[in-house]
Amino acid sequence: MELQPPRFDPYSTLQQSVDEFADMGYEDRFEVISNTSLRDSKGNEFKAENLAINKIKRILNKENESQKIVIYAMVTTTGEKGILIDNYGEKGTKEINELLLKVESKDPLS
Repeated sequence: MELQPPRFDPYSTLQQSVDEFADMGYEDRFEVISNTSLRDSKGNEFKAENLAINKIKRILNKENESQKIVIYAMVTTTGEKGILIDNYGEKGTKEINELLLKVESKDPLS
């Protein structure tokens, strides 16, 4: 019997999660370049006020539960969709955390 909707698997692999986001249109990989901006794979730079977080997914490593990863699915004001990957908790990147505090969270359906 399949559950509807399927349960969230916190132990899915990073690649499975990246593939899931790509299937939803979040194909680009964003890179933080300062605590106020990031860039896409084409070199375009976006300030925090030009970004929105649509979804967040946390992943636990089955073999090493102290390894925790978070993926942020983001969209820019010009429509580029991509993901930003970081550790979460105590191992999270300070610069990424500072940037994300300035970014709006937004339901992609609104």
